[in-house]
Amino acid sequence: MKSWIRIALLSWLSACGRGSPPPGAGPALPPCEDSDVGTGFVQALLSVGCDGTLQPGRASWTVSDGAVTLVFPPEKPGPKGAQLVTSWPPLDEPPWLGHRVRRIVVLSGGSIRVEFGDRVADPARLFADPRLAGAGTLPRDGDVRDAIDANEAEIVSRHDASIEYARSLGRTVRLLAYDRLYVVAFARGADTAKVGALAADVGRDWVGMGAAGARRLPSLGWRDLEMACGDGAEEADTGAAAAREPAGAGPTAGSSVTLLPTVSYRHGDDAARQLAERVVSGGMREGPLAAVVAELAGSEGRMAVRPVADGGGRWSETDVAAVVGARAGPVHPCSLYAEVLRELAGWREVPPRRGAAVLPVGEAAAFAIGAGVGRGA
Repeated sequence: MKSWIRIALLSWLSACGRGSPPPGAGPALPPCEDSDVGTGFVQALLSVGCDGTLQPGRASWTVSDGAVTLVFPPEKPGPKGAQLVTSWPPLDEPPWLGHRVRRIVVLSGGSIRVEFGDRVADPARLFADPRLAGAGTLPRDGDVRDAIDANEAEIVSRHDASIEYARSLGRTVRLLAYDRLYVVAFARGADTAKVGALAADVGRDWVGMGAAGARRLPSLGWRDLEMACGDGAEEADTGAAAAREPAGAGPTAGSSVTLLPTVSYRHGDDAARQLAERVVSGGMREGPLAAVVAELAGSEGRMAVRPVADGGGRWSETDVAAVVGARAGPVHPCSLYAEVLRELAGWREVPPRRGAAVLPVGEAAAFAIGAGVGRGA
């Protein structure tokens, strides 16, 4: 089985709720039903079944000579044709990243043909991405407890405290998808087995910090994504990058003060903050995993977390690691890969430099919160 097919199957089969949850993840999810897959936040253009196969959603499709044609039955509601195309994100934004689109043509009857400039494996799978559906309620990352009290309709949230609050009020809370992948990236590398053990340890702790069933260990490995969606170049991954460029913070210009090495994360993203704090605390523990953190950070001793505000400079000379997130769930694996690359662009040449450690550590879920009976019920 080709690696990109294996990635897709692992991703979507696990999104359907099969298998046992990792420690701290709460109760097992109900069995997957094909009718529920791919609906997510909106009625998706295409969907992915429990066996990983692509299925019609609001549209059917054909693929020919590197082009995908979406066909919309007249009886299906929702935007189509020019109305749908104008709602799509710009071509230099997710989920188009990693897929060079040459032309988009609106055909008769509202059909749409998307011509790709590169040969992309299974290009039609891109259109299962909810960001291309053109309508629906997208998840909120922040606190929505005020919205719950106001009995707003169509609340979709990833906020742990809000999810638990809704449950305490007896509201219906329905898992839609594990739709966000969190990655910890270090500029340096280390032995693959050591890096994997660190990722698993950090991930298990992080899963246990979330609301019941709201987090799980990752269903995708970075190396598989890199091989399927990168340039395919081979390089030893046993710490080759560590010898090239020392990581860690030194004195700033004109100052005798040595700043602590930092792990950055997006301000306001509680899940990312918890991961950054877990990496920092892991470096202070005794034992082999602390030694791995020190090797990856290029520095022993204390580190600090560093929040990055939206619109501010992303990287600092003190950063030895960064926590970034990307849209997971029913998306094309190469869209996810390219989105992580964009988040890491410009930081200590990671990526594309191979040998650096990029650790998928966990996935967060989005939940639909039902309305109560009466205001503030």
